[in-house]
Amino acid sequence: MIKKILLWVIYLAIPFLLWFSLKNIQFKTLLLWVTHLSTFTIVVLILFNVAAFGIMGIRWFYLLYLEGVRIPFVRLTILRLIGFAWSYITPGTQFGGEILQVRYSLTADLSLGISSVTLLQDRVLEIAGNLLIIVTVFSFYYFHLIGVLLSTIPFFGIVVYFIFFSGFQGFNIEQAAVRFVLLFVQNKNKRYSFFKGIKKLKIPRVSWPDSYISRTILLLSIFVTPVIAVLEILLFFNITGYSINILDALVILIIIKLTNYIPVPGAVGFFEAGILFGSTILDLPLLYGMGFILYRRSRDIIQVGLGLLLSIKEELKDRGRTEDVNKCG
Repeated sequence: MIKKILLWVIYLAIPFLLWFSLKNIQFKTLLLWVTHLSTFTIVVLILFNVAAFGIMGIRWFYLLYLEGVRIPFVRLTILRLIGFAWSYITPGTQFGGEILQVRYSLTADLSLGISSVTLLQDRVLEIAGNLLIIVTVFSFYYFHLIGVLLSTIPFFGIVVYFIFFSGFQGFNIEQAAVRFVLLFVQNKNKRYSFFKGIKKLKIPRVSWPDSYISRTILLLSIFVTPVIAVLEILLFFNITGYSINILDALVILIIIKLTNYIPVPGAVGFFEAGILFGSTILDLPLLYGMGFILYRRSRDIIQVGLGLLLSIKEELKDRGRTEDVNKCG
């Protein structure tokens, strides 16, 4: 009951937040600012996003590689785009599309279990990186160096222990999550109940790699996504004519990450209000804050559109394979 009330409050807040975000915007000025962006600026931002999206998919590729699975990197990038699209349009833009990523990744060489567990490992590492950045920025912003020493270092130590000194398959939460994914991907027959489906599923013995070099690479990979995100923020503001420093970019990144965990598709309303609130805190011109919102939304819409189109293509291909199997049977 409390969860339902909270969700209603969140969704009812969306119109107010949009109104609050847009009420002081001079759209003619914003449109004039957009039209004055050079072709060079637009091309650089596009190329950066293409490169960044590809780089952020390397970790899953590497995890599969460690399990002896070879899948073309372009293929995994397409699956990541599909996952992003469905995560974006479902409540909470951080999760939701993983089930489709797993489903469409299955091949003769890639089993359901390996795909599920490696993708889950990838997501765990990404979340660890996000939380580490959030803890660090908040600690430094409010308590300076002493805050970083008391919070960031212990948190990083937990991540190190998790990767280097624990067996991944030993965590109940991991087992439950993998079973949840496998259930939806594998067991399509609605006649089976949830518990019957769970009993049929087999969880593979997948853990962190034995090589400490590989584990070190995975540990360092938690910084990849935050670093790319900070570079994107710095690039946008500096290339459009307003310079900001790394700390400002980190504050903006934290706002983006926090709003992404709100159970609203695309964090509509919350993202806009959060960025404008951050602009006020950082003394950024309102025009540039709104320009950044427009840029991010445009980028996301393009990526979501491509992801949805690719998912339709994958679904038609998957159904075609199923029909061929049925005919042969």
